[in-house]
Amino acid sequence: MRYLTDLLNTVLGVLGVQLPDWGGSVLLVVILIALGPFFYRNSRTKKARKLLQRVSMESGEERLAGEQEILHTVSGHPFGLVVVVEEAHKRGMGRLARRALEALDATGKQRSELKRLQRLLGPRPTSPTQEAIAIERLHQQGLTVQAEARLQDALARFPEHPELVALQGTLTDPAGPPESSG
Repeated sequence: MRYLTDLLNTVLGVLGVQLPDWGGSVLLVVILIALGPFFYRNSRTKKARKLLQRVSMESGEERLAGEQEILHTVSGHPFGLVVVVEEAHKRGMGRLARRALEALDATGKQRSELKRLQRLLGPRPTSPTQEAIAIERLHQQGLTVQAEARLQDALARFPEHPELVALQGTLTDPAGPPESSG
């Protein structure tokens, strides 16, 4: 710390500012306190990136729990949410990218980034039928946990829609995935 305060005193001396002996230490502490939130934000974003890399290799319950942890790590931090959307999209984790995008939208910040990321992800299925088709595809691929999670999201958007309610019983049926109808 002594070298940093000496360096700071030297730089300020060149600029014509003379501080008392203790002034360099106080100024250094003030600078570190001012930069603290940036370091904290950066560490959270870095942690989210590492989690995302690990979670992208998992499936099922572990993946869902990991996605939840990633969102919790960057919740309320627009910059971190932007990073999560981009990284999740690159790794083919669409559900996580969408959830992070919704969280970014809820912050009301980074509007230009929000619009860019919305274009990057493309349109969401806009009808219950499109959602039902996507859910059936997940289930047929053996991704039951992901299908159930998407079904819950779809039911939140389209409550009590007959196709989605019918799928709810099908996903919990131990007989296996439904036969494709077309």
